[in-house]
Amino acid sequence: MKKNNIHLYKEAIKAKYEEAKLGDYCGFLINPSPAKLRELCILLLNENKNSEDLMSFKFFFGFEFKPENNKKLKSQTEKFKPLGSFLRGETELANVYGMDIVAILIGFESRPLKNFIKMTNFDNKPQSK
Repeated sequence: MKKNNIHLYKEAIKAKYEEAKLGDYCGFLINPSPAKLRELCILLLNENKNSEDLMSFKFFFGFEFKPENNKKLKSQTEKFKPLGSFLRGETELANVYGMDIVAILIGFESRPLKNFIKMTNFDNKPQSK
């Protein structure tokens, strides 16, 4: 049976979240409010030069992450609400780019989804003899 890659991605993110909420950014992640997640996003992306993370940000928020756009991001705090609900186990995320943002916030290495799919498809291929 073929595994659902999106379901596996969500499960892997949830497992990483359990680890991450006890780590360096626990103050942001233990009780992930929209404002806390927004501030963590700003903190992490200010330090992040990963082009795939920046692209995920652009796809989710509709504008590029730049320090001069911090005010614009602050007006988008509501977009973090479903991300926090997902982390708390209250809802599921349907938005793939939202899942990628959560992956950034918790330090999930196999992101974005396309990289996770490549990795899991490689790992699940039958071994040739």
